[in-house]
Amino acid sequence: MTGSSALSFGGLPLRLDLDRQVRRYDLQQMHRQRWS
Repeated sequence: MTGSSALSFGGLPLRLDLDRQVRRYDLQQMHRQRWS
């Protein structure tokens, strides 16, 4: 995914939302590795 496409879809608010989803996914991966 490119920055230009993100900007065309609403700019900063969308980038922050995507960043939040990525962080949530990373946390799930960390917990999965920790308890596996």
